Amino acid sequence: MNRIDLTFLKKLYLFRDMPDEQILRAAEEFPGRTVTFAKGERIASPDDVCRRIGFLVRGECSVVHPRGEDDLLPMPMNTLRPSDAFGVMTVFAKNERFPSVIVAKTEAEILFYTEEEMLSLMTKHPSAAIATARFLAGRIAFLNRKIDNFSGRCCEEKLSSFLLSEYEKKGDRFAFSALSAARQLNIGRASLYRALDHMKEEGILSFENRTVCIVNPEKLRKNKKGN
Repeated sequence: MNRIDLTFLKKLYLFRDMPDEQILRAAEEFPGRTVTFAKGERIASPDDVCRRIGFLVRGECSVVHPRGEDDLLPMPMNTLRPSDAFGVMTVFAKNERFPSVIVAKTEAEILFYTEEEMLSLMTKHPSAAIATARFLAGRIAFLNRKIDNFSGRCCEEKLSSFLLSEYEKKGDRFAFSALSAARQLNIGRASLYRALDHMKEEGILSFENRTVCIVNPEKLRKNKKGN
């Protein structure tokens, strides 16, 4: 594996659980292929038909959301740095295309493994398969947290709008049924209670004995707008 040393390989998720001797043996058996890209050059996109995993060896890359002919316009989603991986899902998910555009932010060197190389490496070195499963599980957990944060924010905005309407009609203290509000807003009661708890912590309202008291209507208005 040209110009890629053990210190770097140990940082890759693929080899993280291997002893040094096994990493060197695996790297010799499955050297992959290193490719250098100029600054601004496209490295991967949804149009790619080649199923492969990339590890950034040096430089930085921008992960950009696809936007037709404007793919390379700056709309960065993430920045990849040395040892970061991309393309894992394209290898293990059937008919999965690369979801984003990756562009070299600086001159960048990438170590690529094809689907066949990855499968052979994991067959011969099961710890690499376990490491890949852990990597994917981590990505799923990260995405789930993002979804939870987004849905939680939407839930709180819905509830804020509902409570603001009640406040404007009934004043700062009024009866509140969590079951009825959850049905009207089409959200789960657990999500609703989490939103209520957060709003209590923020000093927006108090809630006790099925009664809501709006403490800070200005904050409630801002919450409705998602600020």
